[in-house]
Amino acid sequence: MQLHFSPSMRSITISSSSSNGFIDLMKIKVAARHISYRTLFHTILILAFLLPFVFILTAVVTLEGVNKCSSFDCLGRRLGPRFLGRGDDSGRQVRDLYKILHQVNTEEIPHGLKVPDSFSHLVSDMKNNQYDARTFALVLRAMMEKFERDLRESRFSELMNKHFAASSIPKGIHCLSLRLTDEYSSNAHARKQLPPPELLPLLSNNSYHHFILSTDNILAASVVVTSTVQSSLKPEKIVFHVITDKKTYAGMHSWFALNPVSPAIVEVKGVHQFDWLTRENVPVLEAVENQNGIRDYYHGNHVAGANLSDTTPRRFASKLQARSPKYISLLNHLRIYIPELFPNLDKVVFLDDDVVIQRDLSPLWEINLGGKINGAVETCKGDDEWVMSKHFRNYFNFSHPLIAKHLDPDECAWAYGMNIFDLRAWRKTKIRETYHSWLKENLKSNLTMWKLGTLPPALIAFKGHVHPIDPSWHMLGLGYQSNTNIESVKKAAVIHYNGQSKPWLQIGFEHLRPFWTKVDHEIALLQVPFKWRTVLRLYIGLGMRYRKPIDIDLSKRSNNTQRKFTELWNFGPPSCVCEYCDAILWYEERNRKSKNTKNPKFSICCREGRVKLPLLKSPPPELQELLQHSEHYKANIRRFNSMFAMTSMGGNVDVHANEGRGPYIFRLNGQNHHRIGSLLPVVGKDPSFAQLYIYDTKKEIHYRLSALAGQESEYDLDIAIVQILLKMLDENNVLVKTFRMARDRFKDSDMHNVRLRLIGSRSSDGREQNMPTCSEVAAIIVGDLTDVNIHRDIIVEKRSGLLQRINELHPKFMALQYPLLFPYGEDGFRNEILKKGLGGVAPLTEEYVTMQEYYAYQLQQRENEGETLILGRRLRQQFLVDAYTCVEEYRLIWVRNHQLQLRSEISTDRDNWTIKVRVLRMWDAINTKNNEFISLDMILIDEEGSTIHAIVRKNQARTFRPQLLEGRVYTIKNFRVESTKGEFRPVHNDIKIWFMTITTIMESNEDMSSIQKYCFEFADYDQIRNQCYNYTYLIDVVGKLVAVGNVEDPQVNGAPRKLRNLQLLLKEGKEIRLSLWGTTVWQIDEDVYKNNPGPFVLIATSTIVKSFGGKYK
Repeated sequence: MQLHFSPSMRSITISSSSSNGFIDLMKIKVAARHISYRTLFHTILILAFLLPFVFILTAVVTLEGVNKCSSFDCLGRRLGPRFLGRGDDSGRQVRDLYKILHQVNTEEIPHGLKVPDSFSHLVSDMKNNQYDARTFALVLRAMMEKFERDLRESRFSELMNKHFAASSIPKGIHCLSLRLTDEYSSNAHARKQLPPPELLPLLSNNSYHHFILSTDNILAASVVVTSTVQSSLKPEKIVFHVITDKKTYAGMHSWFALNPVSPAIVEVKGVHQFDWLTRENVPVLEAVENQNGIRDYYHGNHVAGANLSDTTPRRFASKLQARSPKYISLLNHLRIYIPELFPNLDKVVFLDDDVVIQRDLSPLWEINLGGKINGAVETCKGDDEWVMSKHFRNYFNFSHPLIAKHLDPDECAWAYGMNIFDLRAWRKTKIRETYHSWLKENLKSNLTMWKLGTLPPALIAFKGHVHPIDPSWHMLGLGYQSNTNIESVKKAAVIHYNGQSKPWLQIGFEHLRPFWTKVDHEIALLQVPFKWRTVLRLYIGLGMRYRKPIDIDLSKRSNNTQRKFTELWNFGPPSCVCEYCDAILWYEERNRKSKNTKNPKFSICCREGRVKLPLLKSPPPELQELLQHSEHYKANIRRFNSMFAMTSMGGNVDVHANEGRGPYIFRLNGQNHHRIGSLLPVVGKDPSFAQLYIYDTKKEIHYRLSALAGQESEYDLDIAIVQILLKMLDENNVLVKTFRMARDRFKDSDMHNVRLRLIGSRSSDGREQNMPTCSEVAAIIVGDLTDVNIHRDIIVEKRSGLLQRINELHPKFMALQYPLLFPYGEDGFRNEILKKGLGGVAPLTEEYVTMQEYYAYQLQQRENEGETLILGRRLRQQFLVDAYTCVEEYRLIWVRNHQLQLRSEISTDRDNWTIKVRVLRMWDAINTKNNEFISLDMILIDEEGSTIHAIVRKNQARTFRPQLLEGRVYTIKNFRVESTKGEFRPVHNDIKIWFMTITTIMESNEDMSSIQKYCFEFADYDQIRNQCYNYTYLIDVVGKLVAVGNVEDPQVNGAPRKLRNLQLLLKEGKEIRLSLWGTTVWQIDEDVYKNNPGPFVLIATSTIVKSFGGKYK
C-alpha cells in the first residue's frame, strides 16, 4: 500500500501494487482550507506516530483485565483510562453498593441461609460460590445480626453471672464464720464479755464517738472497725456497736474477742438480743420478709418473664441490682430503728459494711446539722451515669399517682453508707411511721411504686430532714465503676464499694481492691485461700517437717497496729527429740514458749505421749534407691504415683500456680474427694487407675503410659523405672496383691456377678498394727451381697461406668491414692484408735485419736522410722494438701452433726434443759419379732434448723401422746440427754432426748413460722449405694412413683407380715425398689394412684438400704 500526495497537497491517492502495476484504491481530494499544508503534514506525522502506541496500550489493558492483575507492574490499567479518556467508575460502584445494601436491609433473611462463623469463612464462601453483590450483602447482613445477638446474649449472661456472684457468700467467708462459731463453743476467750464489765458505762456515754455497723459479714466488719481505728487521731474515744443476726452472732463475737482493736471499744449484739425488736414494733418488715411474692422476686428466676429484647444491658443490670436479696434482710432495715435501739445516745455515725475509712472521722461530730436529722452526701451533682447523677426519678415510678402527687422527680437524692444521725432531733419526728406507711403502700401496689430496697422509702421518710455534707467525706461507686479516679479515691475520707463488685469477691475491681486489703495484713491473707495464713496452719496443725533449716519472717505489730514484716529469724536445724515418740523438733515448738527449759515438752507430735501409732516401715530397697539417687524419679514423682494410683483425686489442681519463679506450689480448688471405678472398664474405654492391675496385664505398661498422655512434664518417663516400680508393688503392696487376686479369678472362670469388697473395719489395735493381711483387706464376692454390716466398706463392681466416692474414714483411703508413699498398702486413719493408756471400749470422745492428731503424728521425722513421706518432695506436698482437706472435712462434719450442742449448748451433764421445738415426725417403734410396742419416737427441730431424736418410753406414752401433735411447736422442759449409740439413728446428731416423769410440755401460741415445718436429708443414688447395709443412720428418699405393687403376706420369722413393693425413679434416672412393711403398706392409696394420671412424687423417710440381685432397695 502506498500514499501519493500531489505537489499541491490538494489530493491524496491510496494505491496497491500488483503484477500489472499500481491499482488506485482511493483518491481523496482535499478542499481548500484556511490551514497551511505544513500544519496538515505535521498532524499526519503525529497521528502516524501515536496510533501504534494506542493500539499496544489497549491490548495491554485488555490482557490485564483477563488476568485480574493487581501488581505494581500493571501500569496499563492505571494509565490506560487517562490516555484513553475513560473516567474513574469507583464512585458509581460505591453508589451501586449503597443501593444494594439499602435493598437488602428491607428484605427478610431467607430461612435456612448458611451464615459463616468468621470473616475468613465469608471470604472462602465468596470464592467458592462466586457470590454476586446482592447475595454477598444478604450474607453479610445475616452474619452481622447473628454476631449482634450473640454479643447481646453474652452481655446478659455476664450480668446474670455477676449478679449471682454478688449475691452469694464466698467459701472463705463462710468457712471463717464456721470456724469462729466452732471457736466460740470450745474457747473461753472467744466467749468473753464484750466489752469488759468495767467499760459497759461507756456504751451510753455521749462524750465518746459512737459508730453503728449492721452486718452479717465478719470479714467486712473487721475491715470497717480496723480502718476506723487506724485512721483515727483519738482511737480511745471510739465506741463501735456491731449488730448482726443470730446465726452469725457467735462467729462475730469470737472475732472481736480474739482480735481486739484496743484502745477502741467494740460491742457485738445480735438482733435477737434487742428487746424492742418485736413483731408488734416491726410488722411491716415481717411482711416484707414473709410475703411469697417478694421472696420470689428476690430469690426466684430473674430471667423468667423478662423480655430481654426490649431492654438494654445497663437497664437490665440496674434491675438485677434492685433484686439483691439483702434488701429484704432485717439487718438492712435496722438503721430506721436506731433511736429505739440506742435510746441513750444523742449522735451517731452509721456505716455500711462495704466502706473503708481513710481519714479521721471525729470532725463529723462537730458538723452543725442545722436542726436536720440526717447528714449525708447528695448524689445529684456529679456527671457519672451510675452514682453521682441520681434524682428521685431514678428511684421511683412517677406514673404511679401517689408518687406523682407527693414527690418531685427532679429532687436531689442522697446516699446511705456514711450518715450522721442526730438522734435527739429524730425522736421528735415520725420518720419511722412514715417509713412504715410507704412500705405498706408499696406492698399493696404489688411493688409498682418502687422496687424494694432501703433507700427509696428512706428518701421519702427523711424528706426535709437531710443536711448535705461535703462530698469529700464520702466517695461512692467503687463497686460500680472500674474507671474510678485513683487520686480522688486517695483523698476521700470514706470510700464506699456500693455496687456488685465488692472487694472481697472475685468480681471486685483489682486496682481498687488494695484500698480494702491494705487495712490489715491479716485480713488480706484471710480472703485468699492457701496463702501464708493457711500454709502456716498446715505447718502447725499437721506438724509439717523440714529436713533443712528454715527462715521465718516474724511479724511485729507497731503502735498504730500496722503489721511490719521486717525481722528475719533463722531457727537452725531441729535439735530436740520428743521423749515420748522420738519426733525431731525445733526448740521453738515446745509447749510453754514463755519459759526457757532444758527439758521441753511437746504436744504438736503426740500430745505428750497420748497418741501412739505404728511407725512406717523403711521402703523396699528398690524404692529407697530411687528416692535417694534418681533425680528423674524425684522430679517426676507425682506422675509416677498417678500411673500406679488406684483411685482418682477430685477437685481441680491449679496448673497456673507455678508459673514464674518461686518454690513449687500444689494448689487444689473445689471439693476434694477420692473416687474408684469398676474392676473392668466399660466396653470401648481404655482402663485407668485400679483397672490397670486387672485388665490385659500383658500390655500393662503401655496402658499406664497412655493414661498419662497430656500431663505436664518436661521429660518422658523412664520405662525402666516404671518396670522397677511395678515389680516392687507386686511383691510388697497388699492392695496390689488384692487386685491381682481378682485378675486371677477372672482368668480361672467366667464369673459375671463378681464384686471386690475392700473391708473398712479392723479387729486389730490401731496403736500397734497397720499392716493387715490380704484376707483382712479385701474379699471376692460372687453373687448378691449378704446381709452383713459393711459400713464404710468399698464395693467395687465388675464393670460399671460409674465412679463411687470413698469415705475419708476408710483405712485404705490414702494408700489407694498414694502407693509410692505407702508402698506396703499400710492402713491410714480410722475411727476408734484409742489413745495410749486406754483399753477396752470407750465412747467416741477425747479417748480416741482425732484425724488431725493422726496426721500430725505421721508427718513427723524420726530416726527409727522410714523416710518415704519425708523424701516425697512434690508428692508429699500433694499428700499434705489432701490430708488437710480431709481434716477440714472431718471438722465440718462434726460441726454439722453437733449443731444442737453448739447452738443451745445441750449436753449430758444435767436434766433441767428447756427447748422450743417443732415436732416434725412422730411414730411408734415396734418390735418386728413379736409386734410389741417399744416406744413413742419423734424428730424435733429448733429455730436454727437443728434436728434431734426424742424418745418417750412405753410406760410414759399414754401420758405424753395426747399432748403432742405433728407440726405443732412446744416448749419442752426437764428431760434427759444421752449420747447416741448403736444403729438406726433417724438424724445426724450424737445426742438424743429421753422424756422423764418430770418432763413438761407446753404448746406455743406464738407465730413460730421461723421454725421449719418440714426437714429432710434426701440421699442421691451414690449415697444410697454407699449406705447399703450401713445401718448407722437412716436415710430419706424422694422420687417419682412409677409402679405400685399389691399387698403381700410373706412369712417373716415364722409369722406373716404385710409387704408392698413400690418402684421409684430418682432424679439421676435410676430406679430403686421401695418396700413398705407392716401398717405402712396402707399409706399408699391404690385407687388414687390408678385413677389419676399423676405424676406422683413420693417421700420415704427413715429407711435402710439393702441389695438383692445386684439392685438396691
